[in-house]
Amino acid sequence: MMLGSHPGTDELFVFGRSLANAGRFEDALPYLKATVERDSENYSARLSLGDVYFALGINDSAGVIYVDLMLKNPQAAIIAKRLAYYYERAMQKTHAYTTSIMFMQKYLRLSGDTSASTLGAIGKWFYAIGKYDSAATYYRLALRWDSTSPAVHYNLGLSLYQLGEYDAAESELQQAYALSAQSLKFPVLVMKSLGGLYLRVKNYNGAIKSYSRANEIDPSDAEVAYGLASAYDLSSERRQALRWYRRYISLGSAVSADTALLERSRQRVNELSGGDTHRP
Repeated sequence: MMLGSHPGTDELFVFGRSLANAGRFEDALPYLKATVERDSENYSARLSLGDVYFALGINDSAGVIYVDLMLKNPQAAIIAKRLAYYYERAMQKTHAYTTSIMFMQKYLRLSGDTSASTLGAIGKWFYAIGKYDSAATYYRLALRWDSTSPAVHYNLGLSLYQLGEYDAAESELQQAYALSAQSLKFPVLVMKSLGGLYLRVKNYNGAIKSYSRANEIDPSDAEVAYGLASAYDLSSERRQALRWYRRYISLGSAVSADTALLERSRQRVNELSGGDTHRP
């Protein structure tokens, strides 16, 4: 698409929006700004400009536009949704997540959009502010619409874990693992969470199996090595514990792992190695 030497307002807007739709946000910005300068009441142009600012990480400018549009159009569902994500990104504090929840719930009421992504977002923000029961409620609702989402099963599992519902959490994490076969990183994350759950309930054999599965997928993961070391140590399998503490120290030193965990691992290696001198 080519612009004439003296493009009209509509032409500027269409050209800017087409660039934005193509992901060329920096190129779109001057055209949309020019459109809004000419027609400050153009709802579509202002919304597109806010979206371009948001895509470019210019959060304050995006927020000013979204808030003003919401004040002028309080029943606009799409603006409520934009504000939900704006507050999540711009603030990233407890009160901001609460505001994100408020606007996404408003979007849900106005639009009737009960998709897994909408419900899952609300669940995520409830989890972030420590309201795990509400988070679990929204994740369960999301699963009604998409029961095949490994991420939703995983997040529900974490919420149930925080609520102390360990059996239910285990079931959700197992489902997340079963559904995530096409990914490499996600199964590791799930198995690490399962391993941590099993350690919490003192099912050390289950923890060893879970961390071992994770290690098969990604043998370079330091957290997996530490999980295996802890599980073997708590199972009184000293030689295996030694092996995995040493592995964690090797991997953790390379990736600047938690200093306290590295020190504890070195201490356990010294203690467990000392035990070796008294055995044949």
